[in-house]
Amino acid sequence: MVLFKNYAYLVPYVQENEDSVFLKTIIPSRKATKKYLKEDNDKKNRLDAEEQEILDSFEKEEWISVLTSERKSEIEEVARNTFKNTKRINIRMSERDFERIQVKALEENIPYQVLIRSVIHKYLDGRFLERN
Repeated sequence: MVLFKNYAYLVPYVQENEDSVFLKTIIPSRKATKKYLKEDNDKKNRLDAEEQEILDSFEKEEWISVLTSERKSEIEEVARNTFKNTKRINIRMSERDFERIQVKALEENIPYQVLIRSVIHKYLDGRFLERN
């Protein structure tokens, strides 16, 4: 979660290695804003010491970007493609597969539709390896 201009944003992430975290997206959250920023909340709903330390560090601009120009170009291309026209589809799948997709999406902290779209996109880009 990131607090910015008195509003809370959820930021799903993937820890790529010990020193690197990939932030997937940013989602404005009324629920988190209400929970963490409302003046009369109990202390249990406030940031814990570690979260506050991270926030303070971020606000002091102590974080160093590891973004390369190549990676930035890739991200910009993905962002451009995200806003292109999309096509709505309906698919049928087993209930078991659907439940497993929902579980994986919860583990990644993303909507299941985004996970399905990502899997299809990665498959089409040849980023899946076949296991023996």
